[in-house]
Amino acid sequence: MILAATPVTASDECTFSELGILNEVRRIASAHPGATVDPQLLRASWDVGEGTVEYFEAGGCHDYGKAAGRRTKSAEARDASAVMDVAVELAQKFMGADDLKLVSEAVDVGSIERSENSENSENDYQFISHPFGEIVISHRFDEGIDTVEISWPVL
Repeated sequence: MILAATPVTASDECTFSELGILNEVRRIASAHPGATVDPQLLRASWDVGEGTVEYFEAGGCHDYGKAAGRRTKSAEARDASAVMDVAVELAQKFMGADDLKLVSEAVDVGSIERSENSENSENDYQFISHPFGEIVISHRFDEGIDTVEISWPVL
């Protein structure tokens, strides 16, 4: 049996070390006790009770980013106000001061851009301007699980 190998070029190599990313996930996990770290997913998660799990993950190959989310078993989807409350809580817990300020100010003054496709989709996406791209707040409700996630680019 002969296997064909695809040559890896410099443009195919990841810029960020998986071990470095895992160390960042572990740092966040140690800052918030009770975490379970999944090194394959580069994710820390916390069972916060009553059917709710929070998570933090980091990753990227050419663009590095972080995300935090909350999954909750629920009979119905959170309303828009509750989604923003959760996004701000996650930002306060996991973001640095500068990114948190961007989120807080955008929520306070309502300067969040909603995806045009959000109305006709199971997923709702909202965007906040960021110096390196956009902070994205996503919300979805699927089979009794309500998920709010906030993701942001990192230099």
